[in-house]
Amino acid sequence: MTYFSLIVLILAAPVANAVQPPKLFFYPPPYRLSDGQVIFSPVAVDPAQVAENFPDIAEMSGVIVAVYWSKLCPEEHRCDFSMIDHALDYWGRRGKKVVVSAVTFGHPMTVVRSGTHSLETPTPDWLLRQVATYKMEAPPIVPVTRPYVPAQRVLTTFPSYWDQRFLSAMRGLIHQLARYDGNPTVSYVRIGTGIMGEDNPSFDGLGNAMPGWSNLAWIKYSRSVADAYLRAFKRTRLEFDVDRLGWICATGTAEDQAGANALVDYFNRRNIFLAMNGFDADNIAQWKSKAWENGTARSMEWIAARERSGKDAGLEGAPLFGPLLRDVDALAATFHQIRANRLVLFSDVAGALNYERNGPNPKNETTLQALSPQTLSLVTDHAHRLLGLLGFKEKYPNHNGKAAQAN
Repeated sequence: MTYFSLIVLILAAPVANAVQPPKLFFYPPPYRLSDGQVIFSPVAVDPAQVAENFPDIAEMSGVIVAVYWSKLCPEEHRCDFSMIDHALDYWGRRGKKVVVSAVTFGHPMTVVRSGTHSLETPTPDWLLRQVATYKMEAPPIVPVTRPYVPAQRVLTTFPSYWDQRFLSAMRGLIHQLARYDGNPTVSYVRIGTGIMGEDNPSFDGLGNAMPGWSNLAWIKYSRSVADAYLRAFKRTRLEFDVDRLGWICATGTAEDQAGANALVDYFNRRNIFLAMNGFDADNIAQWKSKAWENGTARSMEWIAARERSGKDAGLEGAPLFGPLLRDVDALAATFHQIRANRLVLFSDVAGALNYERNGPNPKNETTLQALSPQTLSLVTDHAHRLLGLLGFKEKYPNHNGKAAQAN
């Protein structure tokens, strides 16, 4: 073998233990209300927020478009899917993907109409008038303040999951969402059950006081919703974001645990993409200690088990400026240990890097309004380290130019 041939073979050989970066998706940026204030929310409010004003970066694979049911269908027999349509058209032409989520239950969110602030819930008012409801205190999504002050919980009306009229209306919504079945730009459609489209039924935590609550009732409801999505979507892959099922498996009765495990097994058999929104330092510590009384650790083990069996899975982190996400070395190491192949992050990362690379522009101005210069710099530094450890190649080596100008 010649020296030249040997060099060619060495260059062509795969690098041992090469880090394969995950598919990276982002929630949309903060939204500016008509009075100029900004709300920081993973929910899409305006078409431009999930398209023209999205702070896209080179590393991203796509975006999460989660929309309140009350936004999609403000009246019983009138629905408007133009915001999702716009996002699919915009990102499809740019070779990116979209995760679609119809949010039926969750945080009340500030809206401004005719100069007056009010709170809008994910469940449409017309449906709340038709189904059994109950009252519960919930943290609202309100304008960002500096210094940051957590919003006081407000007493809010929520629908009963157990009312068959509510489930029937959900099936109608899912039937309409099936217009996106087979759309090549749709990466996944989320099976929305609880808060913000995830497997989280209540703002009361594990001490759930909603009428008719039981772990088995939640499992039965989740299966019914999943079945409705499976009937509607034959070509586009579905996604389920586990949370409460892990807690049921960790703290419930033997019957509860069997039910939770059986539902996850059902998702695996039906090739439903399994994801989990617990990518932070506390949950990683619980998982590594095998503290199975912690429900999030159970959910993380379901994710890891999928990867060990050759199935794909995903993780989701909170905003990167949060203290539980600052140990980026531990986050990256765990991500690779679990071998998840999709990561969802909040827009603070995309907005900070977009600003650093492109300067101030409409794609990052709401991020700049929501974050202080110090927080922006912190997020930028953490984002560079995290994405580098996850295997992304830095396309913009000048890390400090525009970021330094911001401060």
